[in-house]
Amino acid sequence: MVVAHDGLTLRCVPASPTADRGWAALVPAQALPLAATLRHLEVLHASAVTLNGRALVFCGRPGVGKSSLVAQLVLRGAGLLSDDAVAIDDSLVVHPSTGTIHLRPAELRRLSPAARIRLGIRAAMRFDGRAIGGVRPAGAAPLGAVYLLEQALDGPPVESTDSVDPALLLGSTFNLSVRSPDRLLRHLNLCARIAAGVRVFRIRVTPDVDAATLAGRVMTCL
Repeated sequence: MVVAHDGLTLRCVPASPTADRGWAALVPAQALPLAATLRHLEVLHASAVTLNGRALVFCGRPGVGKSSLVAQLVLRGAGLLSDDAVAIDDSLVVHPSTGTIHLRPAELRRLSPAARIRLGIRAAMRFDGRAIGGVRPAGAAPLGAVYLLEQALDGPPVESTDSVDPALLLGSTFNLSVRSPDRLLRHLNLCARIAAGVRVFRIRVTPDVDAATLAGRVMTCL
């Protein structure tokens, strides 16, 4: 898989005609975020939806529940922008990706057959055990809020606060391979703009909270 230096061309081909189809997941997961970075967008390790014309971005470490959360929000009427990697330009507009959602087996089992159909989930599973869903992505939208998701071992099941250290935004970058001075400066400037003009929430979630409950709590923070 090769991405051109200007981010405009992507070339990829499986190693053989019989190769596992899981390789295709690398396009939205790795190649497109790199291309977006090369096109001077900043990419966060996050998932995003649109509600009421604004983009809501959920940042967090792998396994914290970003994909499951946006799936539940989509079931509640939100539009999907991106799962796992979110591209934002310097005017704080969030851009759509491919419309795919990757759900872990435990979360998939919680979904009803009707919910699976709405999320475009088929029986096939990815090579790592995750199910791939697909919905039509929403259009680009201005950034309305950022949620920093964290796992908590104790305390309230869901604890949210809008008193957030802006420096935490710096740890949400997706792309660590493009480290040119202008790209690093772009990342710093984006985080500064978000901290200055966008509501940022920090949400701590205990392991026993499911995505549906968390989605309901997020809706109350709007």
